[in-house]
Amino acid sequence: MSDQVTLLVLGFVLTTVVGGLLGYVFQRRAWSHQYDVQRRSAERRAAASALDELTNVLDKRRYRMLTTCWRLDTPDEPELDDAVAAYRAVLEEWNDGLNRRLALVATHFGSDMKRDLEVIYEEYQRAGQLLEQAIRDRRAGERASGRAALSELLDQLDLRNYTFAEAGLAALIAGRVGSDLPLAERRQVRSVNQRLGT
Repeated sequence: MSDQVTLLVLGFVLTTVVGGLLGYVFQRRAWSHQYDVQRRSAERRAAASALDELTNVLDKRRYRMLTTCWRLDTPDEPELDDAVAAYRAVLEEWNDGLNRRLALVATHFGSDMKRDLEVIYEEYQRAGQLLEQAIRDRRAGERASGRAALSELLDQLDLRNYTFAEAGLAALIAGRVGSDLPLAERRQVRSVNQRLGT
């Protein structure tokens, strides 16, 4: 009888310990999975927000440049002044967040999209220089120089903006953002001293 009681107690203890241990392991696994799902969802929301902000400012700058370009032909000086003021307001917004947007794209979408954005930035800089020269020419009473090159560049930027937004949305839909980026696409994090070469 004492052997049966011992076996019963031992069976109860083992069942309780093993059951508790298995419950703990499965609960930890479920919590870990839930945390991972929440983290990925938060990363996607942050990436979507960054992409939305960036594509909005890209389109806004291009459109303000285009409307200013159209106003260069108008004899109405206040109309041109209003277009230039609207463009310069967007330019200020643009310049206020250049590096932050590059860092957001590198972090959320990887180094390839960051390089694409750097190319877009360079093209906008070139378009901005052409537009500023055309404005100066117009105000000096001369025919605005570089208008054909500016129009062509703005058409190219329209396509670049669309392609960039499409690539970002495709990455979001595929879940290839943030920590879900393939290792080869992640931006290599270096210290400030390494980047500055000191």
